[in-house]
Amino acid sequence: MSKGAHGNQAELARDIIDWGSRIPDLIGSSDFAAFSGDHRIYLSVWKSVEVIGEAAGKLLKTGFGENDPVLCRELRRAYDTRNKLSHGYSGVDLTILWATARTFVPDLVQRVEAASRAQADEP
Repeated sequence: MSKGAHGNQAELARDIIDWGSRIPDLIGSSDFAAFSGDHRIYLSVWKSVEVIGEAAGKLLKTGFGENDPVLCRELRRAYDTRNKLSHGYSGVDLTILWATARTFVPDLVQRVEAASRAQADEP
């Protein structure tokens, strides 16, 4: 893999980490009722999840995490979620967005961080 592709992977991974790390601040101490009742919160989270998914789709194309089938599956799920949010907006269930933001995104951020560290340690 060329140094340029490796750098692109690092940027895309950083996007996932940065945007995913913003979500807890966006949600704050809100419960689902507060989340779903405040369009500023859920639309901010929505956009964050879209950006994460877009970066995940691009990251998959670079071969990032190709030796980790769980990570690849999770990146694919993030990209599929992005597509649902971007193209199926009328059918988005806020309970699913809430669950995604509270459980899936933090787990994905941890996996991407770990894979990025491991990759940085490779010669």
